Amino acid sequence: MKIKSTFFAIGGLAILMIAFPVNAHVFLGDSEDNVFQGSATGHDRFFGRRGEDLISYDGMITSYGFELRSSGRIRVHKSNGDFDVLDDIERVKFEGEVYELNEILSVIGFQTGVIIYHGTTGLDSFQGDTTGEACYYGDRRYDRVFYEGVSQQYSFTELADGTVSVIKPSGDVDILNSIEAVRFDEETQARDIEDLTAQATDVSEPTLEERQEVFSTPLILDRNQVLVPPRNLEPTDETETAPHSDPSTEVDAGAVPVSSADPNQLFHYGQAVNLVGANLAWSNNARFSSDFGASDGFGNKDTNLIGFQVKFDEIARNGGNSARIWVHTTAQVSPNIQTNGRTVGLSRELTNEQVVDQMIEVLDSAWDRGILVTYSL
Repeated sequence: MKIKSTFFAIGGLAILMIAFPVNAHVFLGDSEDNVFQGSATGHDRFFGRRGEDLISYDGMITSYGFELRSSGRIRVHKSNGDFDVLDDIERVKFEGEVYELNEILSVIGFQTGVIIYHGTTGLDSFQGDTTGEACYYGDRRYDRVFYEGVSQQYSFTELADGTVSVIKPSGDVDILNSIEAVRFDEETQARDIEDLTAQATDVSEPTLEERQEVFSTPLILDRNQVLVPPRNLEPTDETETAPHSDPSTEVDAGAVPVSSADPNQLFHYGQAVNLVGANLAWSNNARFSSDFGASDGFGNKDTNLIGFQVKFDEIARNGGNSARIWVHTTAQVSPNIQTNGRTVGLSRELTNEQVVDQMIEVLDSAWDRGILVTYSL
């Protein structure tokens, strides 16, 4: 699709200029391939005329929105509310990367009146608006949209083409394309798209008695009943030793002793337990290799705790008591491996303490559901 101007005569151009804001600038190209420099603020008009024309903007493409108008022109919306008008411009450039405007507009089939926010090949974060209609296209990797409020104020529906519609509190509708998660400013954790669009299911947690029916030697993880001190508490006289009559099998909290009667029996906190569970690997497919060590784009932890909780609940409902989770996987974000092969940290995006906190949060969530976790590097 070739976006062309309907104004060709000088007189027509003069009439158009009368409607411009007072501080607007008009830039005219010639019959050659023109390169224009756009600005992050202001209302400017660019007429490429003939040739293959390009306009370059400062900053990331995710900070700009592209809207096809009924006239065939393109509005470039800026983060401060200003916008430019492009007429007969074929390409845009951000941080050295060139994008074809036709490809950007084709994300929603050249629909007019909808602002398109286009992502890069990296991890992208978009700021969603509470009003108006927009399309957020993440392109590749793991991309997020930030909205105000809480998730209950929005309705998410997966459409036949794989995109997701978002009905906002205002009643306006956004379209999410290749977006993996949504973050709400009044919630502490990002929500994965597949969780938001999932059908409502009964995720009530089974009772302890229901879980015990599955095992001849049930696992009990009630924090008030364990016979050893919980994490971060000093041992007392009553809890200093594990409850085994044979001193050779006494262990510290959390250790895995081997019973002298059965060398293959696993013990947890002094209780014999048979592990039955699932290899979760990651919280869901969209979080492949990024459950631990990934940030939200602003230096904060981005733990999909809700995704893990859904999986833990599913294991528990089916009589399981254990899960295996991969930590580094393909080393996409963790650990921090230098070009010389030396590992200098747990993540390239977070501090070591933040990554450890992520792992502890998942362990605590599993504990509350009676699930033991094995971390695989």
